[in-house]
Amino acid sequence: MVRHGRRILKRILGFIAVAVTLLTMVSLIIDVPEKIKSSYEKIFRVAPDVKINALFANQEAIYLSSFTDDKSKGFNHFVWPSVFEIHNFGDKDITILHIENINSEVHVSEHVLQLKQIYDSDSVVVVYDSFQQLTSSDEKSEKGIVERLPYTIKSGSKKYIKLYAYYIVTDGGSTLFCKDKESCYRLLLLSLGIATKNGEEFPCPLANFQSKIDFSKYESKITDQRAILLVVDCKLHLDKLNDLINRYLQDVE
Repeated sequence: MVRHGRRILKRILGFIAVAVTLLTMVSLIIDVPEKIKSSYEKIFRVAPDVKINALFANQEAIYLSSFTDDKSKGFNHFVWPSVFEIHNFGDKDITILHIENINSEVHVSEHVLQLKQIYDSDSVVVVYDSFQQLTSSDEKSEKGIVERLPYTIKSGSKKYIKLYAYYIVTDGGSTLFCKDKESCYRLLLLSLGIATKNGEEFPCPLANFQSKIDFSKYESKITDQRAILLVVDCKLHLDKLNDLINRYLQDVE
């Protein structure tokens, strides 16, 4: 009787062991596609499933900062408050490490000028939950939250991020300085391809550049931009605005 009971118990334990093995195998098989996908993403750093819109129509004017690398030489830092709409369509959170606007070099006589962003691993950003919140002028309305990069956007959510980044103008890689605000803004415009004379009004530049966003564990996203950039005291020329609208319509077609 005891032996018979032991045999039954062994059979039951055997069935349980087989069932556990089968369930383990099934769970492993189910997880294979996800593991393959995760491994692929880690190895090849596939770009995340996000949509990025650079909202330069909603930017503040680029302005001269009082901060400088060398007070004896004058000013050399500009602040560019650029705005991005970032929609995370993926099923995983994404972490933004760095945002950069990349401008091409401009050849002026024997000089090679470029407006370059200074890399800052601790960049200040203002995060908004909606476009209405971003554009609201109502003082009673809720404002954006000041954060610092890296910043994580949850799966399925959309955020509006305004980046306050420092830029310098270089000539052949060497940093240029300027003594007063007017000469600084004219240097800034010259680095964007617009030459102006002292004492005359200068236009808001129509610029071609790229916006690059670096993500943790993912490939970077780069988008081509063509936008009228606001600079302190610049004047908006309607012909440039019409040119931008026409080019936009051509791209849509």
